Amino acid sequence: MTDLKENGKHMKEKIGLVLRSKPSNGGMFQYSITIVDALLAQKRHDLAIEIFYFDSIWEKVLTDIDIPKTCISKNLLWSIVGKLNDSARLKLRFFTDLLFRKSSFNEIDNWIFPSQDALSFQIPGNAIVSVHDLMHRYETSFPEVGNNQEYNFREFLYSNICHKAKAVLVDSELGKKQLLESYPFVDKKRVFILPFVPRSSIYNDVNCEQIKLKFNLPDKFVFYPAQFWRHKNHISLVKAVDLVYRENPDIVLVLVGYRNEALLEVERFITEKQLTAHIKIIDYVSDDELTVFYKLARAMIMPSYFGPTNIPPLEAMALGCPVAVANNYAMVAQIGNAGLSFSPENINEIAGCIEKLWNNDELCRCLSKNGLKQIADNYTQEIFNVKFNEILEIVLSRNDSHEKP
Repeated sequence: MTDLKENGKHMKEKIGLVLRSKPSNGGMFQYSITIVDALLAQKRHDLAIEIFYFDSIWEKVLTDIDIPKTCISKNLLWSIVGKLNDSARLKLRFFTDLLFRKSSFNEIDNWIFPSQDALSFQIPGNAIVSVHDLMHRYETSFPEVGNNQEYNFREFLYSNICHKAKAVLVDSELGKKQLLESYPFVDKKRVFILPFVPRSSIYNDVNCEQIKLKFNLPDKFVFYPAQFWRHKNHISLVKAVDLVYRENPDIVLVLVGYRNEALLEVERFITEKQLTAHIKIIDYVSDDELTVFYKLARAMIMPSYFGPTNIPPLEAMALGCPVAVANNYAMVAQIGNAGLSFSPENINEIAGCIEKLWNNDELCRCLSKNGLKQIADNYTQEIFNVKFNEILEIVLSRNDSHEKP
């Protein structure tokens, strides 16, 4: 791609990265950090990058990044528009047009949205947008995505993204297939596969003993990090632990994540079955603390119904923690030979996987070794950076040839 010219001078192509996720968004927040790393790693000198973030949490993440940054939440009008998008769920192009006319945002040529965002189809310029999953179409029984209001909003959101975006990023071949069958009007040349990878901070040096003491972690435990949504399927996991406990009275399960509506059912079951000594529930923990949980855990068990793929198995494998995952969607393909799998509906299968991992040292050593290799071969930040740069090159070259706004 060549530089733009204005009054005989070379002008850089301007890219705006929009960061709207928060730590409470889980994997979406981690994925956004991965996109930041990839964008900063690209080697082109004809690009001018600016970051726009909506939450002060990003100030800590972006502290050492020496490029222009704008906090949108400090701009009252933009903050109002963002909140209206989230709460009223309206198409607010009229308001965003007014704001853009009075700001420098309209100078951006290309926008990158690491999370699915209504702003991506309401602003001028080309947009590269990530669509993490379409589970509202494939798992409609779960109220968090299947109730009429949520379903209709997601349809409004994703269909407009697919109409407007110059590139849509998905996590896997299955993610691409689901997007194309859900929105057949999309040109498949605009859909790019960019698999998740573990966050780079997963490799930070951390004081394991200090964090172990802080949370009073046992010497041996299985682990599941996930918000307490129904689709995360904590209830099946605790029921499986109840079965395992009968033959393995030392079993301990540690659950970490923001509290949501499904937690009450889980807590009731734990109380009824007198499992409080064997199931430890911890609220949200920091990234460094989460790293320690992976390092100390006997295994990470993920019974979630949603896919196509997920980030926790990648984080676990990156730290040598054996995994067992639900055999839904592309989860088994994601872990390869680095873990066990089970039907998320079959309590006995989940219990069987837990029991194998709890008792078989050789199996755990083998899965740990295979997991490290699976990450090194397929899911490093460096591999992600190369693929992201290839996508960016294609999108920018298409803009140059015939789609320049």
